[in-house]
Amino acid sequence: MFFAKGGIIKKYSVIVLLSLVLLCLSALFSQPDTIVRVGACKTPGCAWNIIVVDTIAYIADYGAITVINVSAPSNPVMISSTPWRDFDAIGITIQDTIAYTNEMRDYSCTVSIANPHSLYKIGGCRLSHPGQFWYPSDICIKDTIIYLAVSQAGLSMVNIANPSSPETLGTYDTPGSALDVIVRDSFLFVADFDSLLILNVSNPISPYQLGAVDLPTSCWWGINISGNYVFITGQSNWGGCSGRLSAVDISNPTSPYIVNTIENIRGDPLDIQILGNYAYITACDYYEKIDKNQPWRISCKTDTPLVQGGLRIVNISNPDSLSLVASYDTPFDARGLFVIDKAGDRLIFVADCDSLQILKHIGIGIEGNAKFKVQNAKLEMYPNPFISLTTISYQIPEIRSQRSEVRIQIYDVAGRIVKEFNPLTTKPFNQVVWRPEKLPRGIYFAKLNTGTYKLTQKLILLH
Repeated sequence: MFFAKGGIIKKYSVIVLLSLVLLCLSALFSQPDTIVRVGACKTPGCAWNIIVVDTIAYIADYGAITVINVSAPSNPVMISSTPWRDFDAIGITIQDTIAYTNEMRDYSCTVSIANPHSLYKIGGCRLSHPGQFWYPSDICIKDTIIYLAVSQAGLSMVNIANPSSPETLGTYDTPGSALDVIVRDSFLFVADFDSLLILNVSNPISPYQLGAVDLPTSCWWGINISGNYVFITGQSNWGGCSGRLSAVDISNPTSPYIVNTIENIRGDPLDIQILGNYAYITACDYYEKIDKNQPWRISCKTDTPLVQGGLRIVNISNPDSLSLVASYDTPFDARGLFVIDKAGDRLIFVADCDSLQILKHIGIGIEGNAKFKVQNAKLEMYPNPFISLTTISYQIPEIRSQRSEVRIQIYDVAGRIVKEFNPLTTKPFNQVVWRPEKLPRGIYFAKLNTGTYKLTQKLILLH
């Protein structure tokens, strides 16, 4: 009987031990995503928007373009800030060595960034909106055309074939108030305050509306695209302190529809960037007595917010079931952001009113398991067209075979291989930099081959 009891005790001890192990493993793999601060750098102006190219961050700093070296994210260093009279850019985009701005003064400026230590203006143009309310937001670029969201004035299209002499092609009066734009192929997607508009811009001089969808409440500000979905951010209402993120199915551009909305984005959401299965959202501070007709009268440096803004991260792997996975309140007022993968880290650069904040997203499986799993293969280049170098980014679903290789080959129009990156890592997210040497200007093709996935994208080299 003693031995029987001892056997029973031993049996139950093993069961308890296994249960504890399973409980610990369950806790380990259910750890929430977290955000940590890596570094920061003060800016002399009011940081509104940001783009990172290689190791350099360019910030639309309202009164200047501020340039920060971010090669060491824990110790970013400002290398130049070029203030110009009557320069008030809050939107910025970059192509090759030229920055293009969207400014408060009904103006777009072209700036040479060939030498980050010494920027200089090379051109600009008036946007033809005399006498209208002017509160510019974002700007996007495709080929030789830039599209500018200019609030109640709608949209402006500018030809930048000659950056020293940009030319306004025309305007498009949207029904609401154009706050953000993004272009893909011949479609322009517009966050138009209380609706999403889809325009055909195959002829930039004469854009026309293909489809639209009304959005809950109003003030929808930030927009981005992943696959067949547009993700758009907005304030819940002028009396609430939590914002929204909606997923809109655009597989049929003439008939877009909302598939899901979440309403727990604390603060007032502004910008949105997407990388892999995650949407990264800046939410600015929420002020209880804000004047919706004059939102610029709030000062992020002197007034006290009811809700502190910052970075919000949403899992968008299933657009039908969006989920907020992490939040981080930044010191001041989060505006624009830029997201990259660098040396295995997911870094988020936030324009935070008076500073650049560099944050890191830590998730279970950032090196390739569940949290950062990719559903579809992607191959992207930026900038494109380009002059001296371009970054080729790829995203691939998990490759289980240890013998699988990832290779990227660059071909010329005659089908000759001019550059090969092989073998590459099988991590879901990665990028390589191509610096063509002694190659003529023209069209090239980048081909991604994993054995399972094959993708091709066109590159244009300018000299």
